[in-house]
Amino acid sequence: MTVALTSIQLRCRSKLQGIIKEYPNGKKLLEVRCKDKWCAERGAGVVVLHYFNVGSGELDHTKKYRDPKNVSVRPKG
Repeated sequence: MTVALTSIQLRCRSKLQGIIKEYPNGKKLLEVRCKDKWCAERGAGVVVLHYFNVGSGELDHTKKYRDPKNVSVRPKG
């Protein structure tokens, strides 16, 4: 998918709840981070982002990434 033209962060006092992104093709998607173990296929250290169509409310697609917080860096030597 191309880079979003605009994005609006949805926040409460303590955390980011989601991001509404509008793309050049006119598509508006709500990006939500999911912490459910079923969506991460029970894998530790996986970040799951669901993208919902703002107009229809339907799930458009899902992306998975390794969580950078859980990646350990070994010192050289």
